[in-house]
Amino acid sequence: MNRQSAANHGECLSDECLTDYLEGSLDLVVRSAFESHLVACDDCREKLALFMRVLREETQPHEEAALQQLDDLWAARKLHPVPAPRRRKPFPKIVFSIAGIAALFIIAFFVGKSSLGSKPSVAKQAVDAVVSHRRPFEPRVVGQDYMAVQEVTRSAEDPAVPDVLVAKMTEDSAVAYEVGRYFLLVKKEYAKAIKHLKTAVSDPKGVPADVHNDLGVAYLQSGPANFADAEAEFKNALETSPTHEPALFNLALLYGRLGRTADAEELTQQYLTLDPNSGWAEEIQKKAGN
Repeated sequence: MNRQSAANHGECLSDECLTDYLEGSLDLVVRSAFESHLVACDDCREKLALFMRVLREETQPHEEAALQQLDDLWAARKLHPVPAPRRRKPFPKIVFSIAGIAALFIIAFFVGKSSLGSKPSVAKQAVDAVVSHRRPFEPRVVGQDYMAVQEVTRSAEDPAVPDVLVAKMTEDSAVAYEVGRYFLLVKKEYAKAIKHLKTAVSDPKGVPADVHNDLGVAYLQSGPANFADAEAEFKNALETSPTHEPALFNLALLYGRLGRTADAEELTQQYLTLDPNSGWAEEIQKKAGN
């Protein structure tokens, strides 16, 4: 069976196919089909991993780091280890980055059916690392314990999600919410955060107040041009859950920025009936001039 039909029908890939993939000689359509097969097929990924290990002497530092991340993930999930090197003739021409191919393996852990267990996704781990150690901006996101605002860039210690993983992740609403929060809190790329969070709020099965709130934060952080959308999302959150504390806090904050003092004061009082003593309460009182 030729390479095109193998890619279309999901059959395992031959050594020749994998070699062509590593050499970068496949056209874009066939390469995409191969990568879809590789995400789903343990056997073909293990064979490709073997070829990658053969090339390990040729790797650059960033590629070595990607391979090490792959090794760590494999060990953490207690799956088949990447095979040890065997003596083979080196490939004559390597066009694809080994780091990029390693990222393809990482996709399989977080997108494949066998990887959707109880372990949090990389995106969620990155977000959790941020909200547990600092407050990246003034608005309040879901799950953020109170602390003073720290306007800092992403720490090198925060786990990063490979861009190829984000591009390949399914647009399932739950996954979109995690990816949106990743771009909001870790990357601070608000346009991308809005894109994914809008996918999350389009879930026909219903949308929790948390999702509306965090989309509102993304709109708020993206600038005054999107303040009306931020207001709408905070109100959507409160329609879903009238006692949603982050949405009350954020809407009061927004009205303060807009100079709507009476509205901000009314929301501040609503907030304080729910949470009179926390750091959030003290901060919102100061903003309201109490």
